[in-house]
Amino acid sequence: MRTYSRPPDGRIVIANTGTNELRVFDAEGAHLATWGREGEGPGEFTGLSGVEPWPGDSVVAWNTATWVISVFDAVGVFGRSFTLDSEAGALEPRAVLSDGSILGRTGEATGEGYRRSQETYELRYPGTTSPVALGTHPGQESYLTFRAGMAVLGYLPFGRSLLEAQWGELVILTTDDNYEIRAYDPSTGALARIVRREYESRAPTREEVDEALDAALERAGLTGQRLEFARRGYENMPLVEQFPAIHMLLTDPLDHLWVREATLPGMDRPAPLWTVFDPEGRALGFIETPEGLTVYEIGADYLLGRATDEMGVESVQVWALER
Repeated sequence: MRTYSRPPDGRIVIANTGTNELRVFDAEGAHLATWGREGEGPGEFTGLSGVEPWPGDSVVAWNTATWVISVFDAVGVFGRSFTLDSEAGALEPRAVLSDGSILGRTGEATGEGYRRSQETYELRYPGTTSPVALGTHPGQESYLTFRAGMAVLGYLPFGRSLLEAQWGELVILTTDDNYEIRAYDPSTGALARIVRREYESRAPTREEVDEALDAALERAGLTGQRLEFARRGYENMPLVEQFPAIHMLLTDPLDHLWVREATLPGMDRPAPLWTVFDPEGRALGFIETPEGLTVYEIGADYLLGRATDEMGVESVQVWALER
């Protein structure tokens, strides 16, 4: 379970990546319907990876790798499918903006050892052939090595990446290397706003990286020889230069920008801490969200997110938000 959408009527649509289905719930959490299914036909998925509201009361969802986008109406009837074609192939959908345009990207990471992908973004309006170019940006840090003729690829613990969000009329594309948020004009692709805040970071220690790597491999379910093989593959993995400065970006219907602050190892922070900025980029203050809740959407009066209990069972939760 990864991605969520909350259409205007209050229903919650969940992209269940384990079963390749869209599951629909009411505002109280009761299951209403299941849309789509696993398969290669119209409205079916082989690697469901995202769902977003579509103008009106429809939703769109897309497949990994093929990046085929499927449109479902308010009652789950499949309407059509399409891809965002570019010179480099189909764009990976990343977000649907409020005007119906789609933010897409293509990227690549080459070479052995330390790598950082380069992501090229376009803003596309379905049915038109005139994309808005939003530039090429550094993406996720990773590490590739070969052992016994087999490739071992993984993301660097505490590796830096690229963050995306719509902020009012602007599109945010910014790395988490520093506490600097860069927003672009969607009509021209030009840089329109930069928001900075003082932030002190440091480089992770080898012990912190090894602990994070062991935890990630165990979460992946590796045991025995497979676990040791993976560990040896990362023996020469380099340390990142510094911890990411930002953990997550979200925006709400009032055009406030919510920046989840990075929590470094050893930091005494019992719950996620967010800095909230107004539509012009002025910091309004800090807010904590519930411990254990991964927030995916912030509404005018609610938080929508995912929690996992001690048995590893995931649930979607809606929390009231008082302003």
